[in-house]
Amino acid sequence: MKIILKLTMGFLAISLLVGIVAYFGISATESIQRAYSTAYEETVPVMQTLEDLKFAGSDITVSTEVFISLLSNNHTENTTIEREDEELSLAIEDYNNTFKRYESSVNEFFPYEKGILEEIRSKGQKLQNTSRELIDLKKQGVSESHVQKKYMELEDDEVEFMRVVGDALAQEKEEYAERKENLEYSIAKAKDIILIASFFTFITAITIGFYLSNYFSNPIIRLKEASVKVGKGELDTKIDIKSTDEIGDLGNSFNKMTEDLKKYSVEITSAKNFLDNIIKSMADMLIVLDADKTIKMVNQPVLDILGFKNNELIGKHFGVIAAEEELLKIARSDDPDKTGLSKNVEITCTTKDGRKVPVSFSESFIFDNTGRIQGIVCLAKDITERKRAEEELIRANIELKKADELKTKFLSVVSHELRTPLTPINAQLQMILAGYFGDVTEKQKTSLEMILRNTTRLDRLIVDVLDISKLEAGVMKFNMAAANLNEVVENAVETMRTQAQDKNLKLTFNENKVPGVIIDKDRITQVIINLINNAIKFTDTGGLIKVELSGNTDHAIVKVKDNGIGIKKEDLERLFTPFQQVDSNQTRKYEGTGLGLAICKRIVTYHGGKIWIESEFGKGSTFQFTIPYIYKIREESIGSNMFEKVLEKEA
Repeated sequence: MKIILKLTMGFLAISLLVGIVAYFGISATESIQRAYSTAYEETVPVMQTLEDLKFAGSDITVSTEVFISLLSNNHTENTTIEREDEELSLAIEDYNNTFKRYESSVNEFFPYEKGILEEIRSKGQKLQNTSRELIDLKKQGVSESHVQKKYMELEDDEVEFMRVVGDALAQEKEEYAERKENLEYSIAKAKDIILIASFFTFITAITIGFYLSNYFSNPIIRLKEASVKVGKGELDTKIDIKSTDEIGDLGNSFNKMTEDLKKYSVEITSAKNFLDNIIKSMADMLIVLDADKTIKMVNQPVLDILGFKNNELIGKHFGVIAAEEELLKIARSDDPDKTGLSKNVEITCTTKDGRKVPVSFSESFIFDNTGRIQGIVCLAKDITERKRAEEELIRANIELKKADELKTKFLSVVSHELRTPLTPINAQLQMILAGYFGDVTEKQKTSLEMILRNTTRLDRLIVDVLDISKLEAGVMKFNMAAANLNEVVENAVETMRTQAQDKNLKLTFNENKVPGVIIDKDRITQVIINLINNAIKFTDTGGLIKVELSGNTDHAIVKVKDNGIGIKKEDLERLFTPFQQVDSNQTRKYEGTGLGLAICKRIVTYHGGKIWIESEFGKGSTFQFTIPYIYKIREESIGSNMFEKVLEKEA
């Protein structure tokens, strides 16, 4: 006979008993539920409605009192009195709606309580009538004694109403208590029935269980004893169970399992040897730790690089090869992702003789079934050569920075020395052109004017070179102060108006009032003049240049728009780079050093703003920049990166 059939018969018997118990339990439960539903659906809503009636009657009295108080106050506005009249009407309406609910419940469930219903109706109606009469008396302006008498009548009506409703509520609570007592009796009776049936089921289940346990226990005990032997490595263990059911099949499967284990044991041993060979061939250091970071295994590179023997590391804490501060670095990186891998971290290991070895360290976590860390597999790569290469790169970058600083100083010195002789040259040329040294012929005047234009151009170039050198070196001084940006932009526009008119260009200024700002007025004026000058330079005669000032919640925006030659999209990125100009046949005829926009960008950036351009080739350009209303003091830090810190130390 199959086990499934034996178990099925036993379970069917138990299920039959459980069904009987369930039948009696369900019958008792339905009886209790019906009793509970009747009590709840009939009594509780009536009790709740009576509570609402008490509140509604009280609300009528309170609204009446407030209304009378407002009528007594000569300074009360009519709108307030009308609003309170409306409140009283709402209170009466709420009372009537609540009474209708109570009347409906009594007619449906408690027709024998119609006497109480009529009494409540009478008292409630009298309370409403007295309320209206009191208000009418007050409106008619009768003597205060009449009003007070009616007011006392209102209070008496309220007390009487509350008494009648309270008596009805007490009666309902008494009926509810009786129903509750009947319900408790039904529950006790159901308990008795279920206990008797459960006891009978318990005895029967024990009998069936005892039989089944005896039937299955003996072969299972033999299987357990054989399993213990297999666990100890006795893979030749066999078990003989004389049974044709599933337990007999289990015995045969056990015997087959021992044969397979014996075969797999050979394969596992081979795989272990293969894994050992892989570990031995690894060039990187391999360290296996338990959850407490105790070393369980290391490979040969660990011993070779750190100079320890195997027995000097196994069983020791990982701190034997890494200092406390290095362990803290590892702890900060111990945040494995879903794969169980942590981030790479660079630490310094200590050899047996005290030398420091930099390594790139990573961990792979091994979790048990509960998600707790069971072990840690650590890989460490000796990065001594890489560190040496990084140090060489740092030194090279320091040399580059020194060269860059030398270039900046050279430009500053050369620009200053070039500008010194230009000042008297310009002065002498202007004196000659003015006829101070005698009359000048027309041909001489043309030549001298050409020389003056070029010396002036050279002077502007030197000034730009000095500015860009100071900006790049971070030594340009900015005089930040409170300023009216509307005035600054307007003055800059007026400064350039004559130059625009000389080229027959229309220069307009559109402004919206913006808040005060903290700026260097001279430098911002320099930016605006430079942008307008560019617009004049690249706009043909008869063109239009618009300067606009607007703002939003946190910054002001200055726009300089022209309908000149425009700029190709591929050339836009180079505009703010020093010594860069758009390289085309059309723009070669215009003078320029390529420094103006680069200087503008650095000045605007210093103020915390942004500068950019929108342009369409052949149709014009729009340069715009922002100035924040709240200026944040720039904290220029020379040693802000690794190379600069090393350079500062060497200096």
